Amino acid sequence: MPVVKVHPPAEPIRAVQLLTLAAANYPELERRFQAFRAAGVNTVVLRVFHNPGDRLLEVAQARSDRGVYFQNSQLPVVDDVLRPIVELAHRHGLRLFAWMTTRYADYGVEDNVELRCMAYDFALGRPAPARGQSVLLPEVQTRLVRVFEELARYPIDGVLLQDDLMLRHHEDFNPRVQNLYRLTTGRAMDPQGFYRGVHPRGNGKYRVDHYSPEFWQWSRWKRDRLLDLAERLREAVHRGRPGIPVGLNLYYETALQPEDALAWFSQDLEAAAGRDFEFLCLMLYHRQMQKEMSLTPRRLFAVMNSGTERLLAAAGEPGRAVLKFQTVDWETGESIPSAELQRYLGLAARYPGVSLALVPAGASLDLEMVSAVYSH
Repeated sequence: MPVVKVHPPAEPIRAVQLLTLAAANYPELERRFQAFRAAGVNTVVLRVFHNPGDRLLEVAQARSDRGVYFQNSQLPVVDDVLRPIVELAHRHGLRLFAWMTTRYADYGVEDNVELRCMAYDFALGRPAPARGQSVLLPEVQTRLVRVFEELARYPIDGVLLQDDLMLRHHEDFNPRVQNLYRLTTGRAMDPQGFYRGVHPRGNGKYRVDHYSPEFWQWSRWKRDRLLDLAERLREAVHRGRPGIPVGLNLYYETALQPEDALAWFSQDLEAAAGRDFEFLCLMLYHRQMQKEMSLTPRRLFAVMNSGTERLLAAAGEPGRAVLKFQTVDWETGESIPSAELQRYLGLAARYPGVSLALVPAGASLDLEMVSAVYSH
């Protein structure tokens, strides 16, 4: 692997990631930030985008049902509240990282079919529109670069790219992307030859038993194009905020099931670590992992430890590695008991210098538990 010259965050990240603020006004938010800092938190990762159906950041006055929370020339603005939130975080010694979407930032161009991501429909035997924009198209990338340049005009301390910067095993068959693939590789995308042993799983989903060698070439091509885009976005941020950390979200499979991650998400841990990103976030969401991998609690801990070791080995130094833990059960919406969460957070103590993030940091988050982990 080539030597990557990056500058990880100066101190290990001890983060909370906020989907909402759990504060109706700025005085309440100030008290919340004070409580975070007292608990050992040094970084707030704030959602700066808003999809239809998302809960509004409480201090905002909605001007749109979709868009972003910062002024820009490309996307709808829900409300320009990022600057006062950043300033409030800084007042209490907290870094603020902007957590920003990419593929799903199709706000304002949702109806432009030419720019849509296309997924191969196994039932119909042809591509059909999928969620989000086709991030491999030049004009979509140019638009995103401009958005990230304008985001970097704010006094943020870092950027986290949302985990929508991925393509699944049957995406992207946009005709123009197909042409781009043909021009750059001399090969055609042939879904009939990519998938072998296709079986319906219910709910409109399909299982594929095997993939052809041509599929793997296509997956690696998509992986590289997505990483190229991510690097362009990092460079766009650094033009306005030189040197601040910019990082990627990685699915747990990316460390634990590399072949599946390449097929399912066009993600590759070694390839991502070989680029210039300042940090890499591995989403070690234990309840999700336990269910999807059918693990006993003891086996789950061992698997999470293995994922941590692989992330650290790829990252090259602890400061680039961020372990993310879920504080809420994704299916029920209920908070995970603090004792359960602390048990899995404890594995990070084996690795000095590794960074941590709790997702999401809702109002019910046990800050005494956070203090027990983050203050030591």
